[in-house]
Amino acid sequence: MIAIVWVTMRTSSTDSADSSASQGTSIAEKFDGNKGHATLISTLDPAQFTGKARAAYQAAKEIPEILVELPCFCGCMDSKELGHKNNLYCFADSHGNICDLCQTIALEAKEMNRKGLPIETIRSNIRKTYGTAHM
Repeated sequence: MIAIVWVTMRTSSTDSADSSASQGTSIAEKFDGNKGHATLISTLDPAQFTGKARAAYQAAKEIPEILVELPCFCGCMDSKELGHKNNLYCFADSHGNICDLCQTIALEAKEMNRKGLPIETIRSNIRKTYGTAHM
């Protein structure tokens, strides 16, 4: 009985994600931050990467509270395999090493944060620049 309830709930969640994708609206497009309720997850050690990837993993170490509030527009939030919930997730696995867009979002967010921009402005700028409607 418990397994049946879990399967039903899991199917409903998957159907909802499939419905969003079929309507042409990505999860990233609808993402409006975590409103302070996100759990910060561990990211991989930047030392194991080089170049831009290393800088992006370092940004994830330095500003996880910012990246957790940002969508990622590479498709990883819509992917059933990756299941990322925000840009920080890109650096909890090796996906951030191979995805230039994930890296760019993290590095631009770091720079905007350094300039003192509030999270709402950072999120808005990322959405305007990389949102699927602008690709």
